[in-house]
Amino acid sequence: SEGPDPYGDPDPEWLRIDWREHLRTADVEGTEVNYVEMGSGSGIDLVFVHGLSGCWQNWLENLPHFARNHRVLAPDLPGFGASPMPPWEISIEAYGRLVHDFCSAAGVGECAAALRLPAVLAQVRQRSSAEALQRIGAWPCRAPTLRGRSR
Repeated sequence: SEGPDPYGDPDPEWLRIDWREHLRTADVEGTEVNYVEMGSGSGIDLVFVHGLSGCWQNWLENLPHFARNHRVLAPDLPGFGASPMPPWEISIEAYGRLVHDFCSAAGVGECAAALRLPAVLAQVRQRSSAEALQRIGAWPCRAPTLRGRSR
């Protein structure tokens, strides 16, 4: 492959973005959550959640693509990336609650999510009320990437 992109793209879009402009923090039930937000398209918001030992940067190639038509958000789960360790005991259930509460804190409307942790999805759905589940929608993507590429 040529260029900085392992797939041979000589000018990948994600390298031309000043990501600092898109960094945000949110207080989610007393836990500081670092996240990136970009795009403002109408329609559903897209929330990208990394897997264990990951961070929002796992979605670098996906975020610019989807931000063309959607508001996209990608949080660092507490204890990963730039989000500090939480004051609560870490568990899949706790991360499920955190993702649910993060969506509320960040003003996410109707949304879909890409999750690298399907177990977190189950916890978010369990935590959510029937009304919130209508807002969340189908949560259609659980694959490592949304562009059909795997490393």
